[in-house]
Amino acid sequence: MFFDEIQLVPQALTALRYFYEKRPDLHIIAAGSLLEFAIEEVGIPVGRVESLYLYPMNFAEFLEARGHKKLHELLAHHLGSDPISDFAHKKLLALLSEYFAVGGMPEAVRVWSETQDLLSVARIHSTLVENYRQDFPKYARRAQVKYVETVFLALPRLLGRKFVYSHFDRSIKARDLKAALQLLSKAGVAHIVHHSNANGVPLGSETKSDVFKVIFLDVALAQSLLGLQPGAWVLDSATQFANRGPIVESCVGQEILAASPPHSRSELFYWVREKATSLAEVDYL
Repeated sequence: MFFDEIQLVPQALTALRYFYEKRPDLHIIAAGSLLEFAIEEVGIPVGRVESLYLYPMNFAEFLEARGHKKLHELLAHHLGSDPISDFAHKKLLALLSEYFAVGGMPEAVRVWSETQDLLSVARIHSTLVENYRQDFPKYARRAQVKYVETVFLALPRLLGRKFVYSHFDRSIKARDLKAALQLLSKAGVAHIVHHSNANGVPLGSETKSDVFKVIFLDVALAQSLLGLQPGAWVLDSATQFANRGPIVESCVGQEILAASPPHSRSELFYWVREKATSLAEVDYL
């Protein structure tokens, strides 16, 4: 039994415990957008619900949706020690360009696979972005809404850069921005990339709480918020890859998260040295 958009009825979350206790023969799956907003309000039955973290379709899933199962298998079994043929390499780059334009939101991928119409895909992206914005007042506390939207709209401009609260409107307190970012992170709309000194594992043992970057939910939605046209990736992919490094970096982060175990919330880490005479950065560890 599926409960989709379960956040619309928060009481249904608490009722999951009774399904577990009274009807253990039923398999229940509950899903929803901004679900963590609702969970923050009502909680979930401890020990009765198993969480699985779901991300947009990754590039391999995009290849399957586009009907390129052989290319998917080629990537899945390639060890990296031998070069891929020029033909396969060019084909994969062309499809990767499509992926940057279309992203991994299932409806966008479906429409692109069926129609090859980027205008229709762009409308879906715009609708999804607007739906998120309209949902903030429903699930965030009244005092948080304006800060959540402020951070949401700013995130695509900050891809690949150190996140600094002072770069926002000086009239907004850092604590309000921090709370809004944490809420978006919990909801899976934003993913924080923590700085680590990287002297050993676990990487999270050497993080600096005030040094981090943020990537967005989906690479195509981020570009939609920036007002970038998706057609540029398909028409001139080489230039796009060269000039939109932060977008590419964000996509790599998405791939790492999508490849992580789904039963726990995965974290991203990077390393940076910020000295006047010696600047260096490793995007992901």
